[in-house]
Amino acid sequence: MVVKAVSALKDANGSRLGAIVSYLQMEYKELQNQILASRFVRRISVQLKYATEKGKLVRCNRRYLIAGKGKNKLLESKAGGSKSVK
Repeated sequence: MVVKAVSALKDANGSRLGAIVSYLQMEYKELQNQILASRFVRRISVQLKYATEKGKLVRCNRRYLIAGKGKNKLLESKAGGSKSVK
């Protein structure tokens, strides 16, 4: 469910937890009662951690990106990139 939310948000810099929770609230109306519960955000956090451990998502600067889906700007900037000298 969280991997689908991250891919549906289509943010090039990655999706934050708040954006993922908001998307799930809008997409799944049957979860409306659970969303108001304080444990819902914790459940989503656990699912994001699990998806990261399994290699489905990548976490970078409190944002979640789909793993292996091309090059991401945040990952390139964090790695530093290589500079060519002429």
